[in-house]
Amino acid sequence: MTFEEFEAVSFEQWQAKVEEATPLSKLSAKVDVTGQGALPTQPLYEAGRRESAVRSASTPWATALEYRHQRAASVAAALSTDRAFGLDAAWIRLAAPLRARAQADGSGVALVEREHARALVEAAGDTALWIDAGANGVSALSLLLESAQPGALRGGVLCDPLGALAEHGGLGFDVDEALAQAGRVAARAAVEASQLRVLLASGLPYHNAGAAPSVEVGAAVATFIDTARRLETTGASMDDLWTRTVLRVAADSDVFVCIAKLRALRWLAERVATQWGCSAPAFIAVRTAWRDRTRHDPWVNMLRATSEVFAAAAGGADEVAAQPFSEARGLADDDARRWALTTAHMLREESHLAGVVDPAAGSGYVEALTRGIAERAWAWVQGVERAGGMAAALGSGAVQADVAGCAEARAKALATGRLALTGVSVFPQLSEPDVPTVDDPADTETELPSQAPACTVTPMAAARLAEPFEALRDAADRQTQASGHRPRAQLYVLGALREHRARLDFARNVMQVGGFATEVLTTTDDVVPALAVLVASDERLASEGAATVDALRKAGAAAVWVASGPRDDLAPDGFLHLRMNLPETLASLHRALEVGR
Repeated sequence: MTFEEFEAVSFEQWQAKVEEATPLSKLSAKVDVTGQGALPTQPLYEAGRRESAVRSASTPWATALEYRHQRAASVAAALSTDRAFGLDAAWIRLAAPLRARAQADGSGVALVEREHARALVEAAGDTALWIDAGANGVSALSLLLESAQPGALRGGVLCDPLGALAEHGGLGFDVDEALAQAGRVAARAAVEASQLRVLLASGLPYHNAGAAPSVEVGAAVATFIDTARRLETTGASMDDLWTRTVLRVAADSDVFVCIAKLRALRWLAERVATQWGCSAPAFIAVRTAWRDRTRHDPWVNMLRATSEVFAAAAGGADEVAAQPFSEARGLADDDARRWALTTAHMLREESHLAGVVDPAAGSGYVEALTRGIAERAWAWVQGVERAGGMAAALGSGAVQADVAGCAEARAKALATGRLALTGVSVFPQLSEPDVPTVDDPADTETELPSQAPACTVTPMAAARLAEPFEALRDAADRQTQASGHRPRAQLYVLGALREHRARLDFARNVMQVGGFATEVLTTTDDVVPALAVLVASDERLASEGAATVDALRKAGAAAVWVASGPRDDLAPDGFLHLRMNLPETLASLHRALEVGR
């Protein structure tokens, strides 16, 4: 039987069959918990129309690392080591006071002397150097051009005064002057080193503060629009500016949403560029997500990085920085950086991801996600434009309010279990091996800008998702170190295991998330002055719960909680259930039991 002999079935017929099995209203799910409105997932999609341009098929994506050292010599030493493991590009953030040209908090390289720049250039060799200069592009470009033959330089000195303003909350001069300086960097580089890129439109400050995918994409596009529009008034060539702009965003562990986000960014940015008559493809650099990284059980970060690099590659990134798994703990050592590079190389060379251009094209699901993120991002950009542009929207606090709303919704989803961080909010590992990091003390001999900012906004409140949970574990660890033993939670069970297995696993996970060592009891004879959690089926709780709570208290339990939804027939100190706010509940337990004090 040949394929042609089968009767043709329309999409509507397939949809009707799905509706017969389960109503579509029940099958639709939500994929976005970011406060920007949910993008519905349908049970059935038609073949999608490609909604994105793609990177060049002839050029595989480059592997990169971002260095967060404070001394140029430390970066140079790390660069020399990493080149041997296939590093294609290095991102170097200037120290926060340099990026803002004013007093500011944040780590980064104190790049102020010619010797500093020369050390970096010599260590990089043929590796591309991306200097994330913020509002300090004039000085950074001068140092770079004075330290090497201009034609031999690769990468760029990337000016992003709006990103620096959003991240640090202030600049040493007003926005107009900051962007005028970016224009001077572009003009000088066009003459002396035309191969260098000079502008950065980054969504990272917003992503690190909790932005939804559409807001992150919108922020990058709106930053480019505002920067380009202002530089156009100085006579700058828009085609030249576009071809020397880098768009930078984060790669999330949600693979399909990340793929769609990158495709939406390319689609929107290139459509904007065409309005200025620019036809060159966008250059998109991606960094694995800092906000998803965890200090506890950091080995899971390797898995996160793997999925994020895959998503970035499938989404069409031109360059991917797979950051070391230990970056939330401090500066990574040589091994951690090598493992990060190896992850990217295995996906690119052994899995041949670079050999497939836009692999998600035509997928109804991904195309719908791409279109949904792009439409919301463009609506967000239009709102920013109505407010006067990105600089004005930052000044009014509108951008900060949008991002804060996204962050609040995401934090609530994580706290109530709709999102999970493996190793932190679920499946914690209380006894974990130490992970080495390296020290790189600040260069106290190098003078950095210390004047008060002349232009200020509310800074983006960058935070990792794991921080509320890590604070609980840190408190329990302090008690462990001080007393020699962990705070204990005794799980008292009623009935056969088959009756309460799910609740037992749930209660054990909750207690370990809070840093409690757990043990299972079947008799009150073993109760000690610690936290007791009663675990039983609803039927057992109805018949034996009240008496058991009283018995646990009489046996000496410091506090008695029940693994159940709230019940009127029981009077414990609290209930553990799926609808609770987990970090708030555990924090109240810590206070009651004086954990970590």
